[in-house]
Amino acid sequence: MNDKKPFPCFALHVKNETSLDEAWESLQEAGLTPLYMEEDFKAFPRIYILAENEPTVKSLLNLFPFIQFAEPSELGEIDWQSQWEAHGLNFYDGCVHIDLPYACSSYGKQLKLMPGAGFGDLSHPTTRLIVDMLNDNVCGKEVVDIGCGSGVLALCSVALGAKHVYALDIDPKALKHSRENALLNKMQDKVTISLPQDFIISSLSAPPVILMNMIMAEQQNAWEALKCLHGYHDICLVSGILSEQKHDYLHLAQAWGWKVLKEQEEQGWVSLQFEICKP
Repeated sequence: MNDKKPFPCFALHVKNETSLDEAWESLQEAGLTPLYMEEDFKAFPRIYILAENEPTVKSLLNLFPFIQFAEPSELGEIDWQSQWEAHGLNFYDGCVHIDLPYACSSYGKQLKLMPGAGFGDLSHPTTRLIVDMLNDNVCGKEVVDIGCGSGVLALCSVALGAKHVYALDIDPKALKHSRENALLNKMQDKVTISLPQDFIISSLSAPPVILMNMIMAEQQNAWEALKCLHGYHDICLVSGILSEQKHDYLHLAQAWGWKVLKEQEEQGWVSLQFEICKP
């Protein structure tokens, strides 16, 4: 028997011409908590947000012009199996399969990801962009994956020859999902998965490669919270930046002392490779 109770939220029906990713980011920047997005060809796509501070439907409509209409709702347990089956790339036998032709470790050239709450099923261009950048940057190195989600970047790094990966996330459900995927791929001894506050900087034997695949606001918060990493001089790979935000992100990165080395773009999203310069 499932005794998990649904919790109150608002279902925001988003206009068809609006990017769900951009709508999600706008909601986060306004201080709201998006929980889940849902696409239905027979209706408007929906984003569910936590019903915090009792926002009214009217105020939501006035604040966000991309909302067609909004209604109070309840969100129960999400069927991640159905979500990943519908949207995950190369999904069969209950898992997303990731081909890594340049993998140089003993783990083979294909990874499996089981459905779960962590972001990263390879259906989104931001994930594909940063996975492509891993090829030339992680072999033989330690890696810190900030915002690990499903564990996709951490596990790809191991397959591509990373010495060890520290996978961090603030969401306990994402950490659980990452652990499950590490076990599935028999990589649990090569990945340390934890909350950011439990990360032990002395575990590193050398400056790590930093990975971040989140929207700009989340990256800013995450990096500023992990000051223990700021003095390390190596490479940082980021994705999750909208094309129109690239200038602002580069300005932010310059303030952090990062020097851009490479950039790639796909479907309006940008990934960047930086050198983290010594302070």
